[in-house]
Order: sequence, then structure tokens, then C-alpha cells
Amino acid sequence: MTESTEKKVSEVYPSLFHYTTYNGLIGILQSQSLWATNYQFLNDSTEFKLAAERLVEEILPHYKKYLKDKILSDQRFAQFIESEGGTSKFMDEPSTLVQSMYIATGDEIYITSFSKHTDAPVAANGHLSQWRAYGADGGYAIEFNSNEIEILLHEQNSKFGFLPLLADMIYSGDVEKYASEMQKKS
Repeated sequence: MTESTEKKVSEVYPSLFHYTTYNGLIGILQSQSLWATNYQFLNDSTEFKLAAERLVEEILPHYKKYLKDKILSDQRFAQFIESEGGTSKFMDEPSTLVQSMYIATGDEIYITSFSKHTDAPVAANGHLSQWRAYGADGGYAIEFNSNEIEILLHEQNSKFGFLPLLADMIYSGDVEKYASEMQKKS
């Protein structure tokens, strides 16, 4: 087994920013918490659709091998595959594979969005696209210490048993970044 050389988000981006409206800011301050949104109800649902398309491309060859080489050990998943037309349908329709992965999670995928400010103009002014989306009433960008976010996610995982992930969103146009993110680190 090889050791991963991948850096934590906090090692790459010491600060992350959360853009919000006035009402969102008030809610965050009063509750002292950030709420995550189920992926099905995101403002920009295309992000998850694009991720699904890329996921199909990356996992299909591995999944085909898995289905050929191993007997399914998860009875619930095996029943789902059978009820949807069997393994041949999954081989022929890769999108069904990703859909089944989402269903296997119970569609319990929640997202809180942060932005990174990496270049000088953005560091000084923020992201114009975020100001357009959240700035109708003035808008706010709240700066967070990314190391503290990672610590809180770890604590929440220990307490509630969910799998937190703090990672870059890889947009479909950034093929090279996507390919490097999906490669196994050696």
C-alpha cells in the first residue's frame, strides 16, 4: 500500500470564504452554525450533474471488472441491481451506475459551499459571480480558517458518524485538474 502525498485543503488554502445574503449572515450568527443543503436542491444543480458525468467515465471500467470478478456481498445493493434489470443493464447504461451510488447513500449528500481567493484581484475584491448571486442586498463574504473547518468536520464525524469531505469542486472545463485529482497518488 502506498502512502498518499495529497495535501489537506488547509495546507493549500489557509482561508475559505462563504458568500451569503444578509438573512443568511444573520442566521449564521444567531445559530453559530452553517447549514448544508441536500445536493438535489442546490442553486446550481449542474455542478452535481457534471460530477456524475465525470464519475461515470472514471469508474465504469473499474466497476465492470468488479462485477465480473466478485459476487456482490451487499444484499440491498444486489436486490436493487436485480430490480433494475440486472448487471447487464448497469454495463449498458453507465448513468444508472452513478444513480445507484446516489441512491445507496439514501440521497443523503449535503453541501456547504466555500470559495478560495487565490489570485490578487479576487483576494482584494472577492468573486464577481458570488457577489452577483448573493449581493442583491449587499451580500457578505465570511472568511473561515480552513484548518478549523477540518477540525470541526472531524469532530462532527466522530459525534454523528457521517463522512465529511472538504475538497475542490472540479468543473468540467478543467480536464487536466480533474484527471490529476482522480489519479491515485503514489
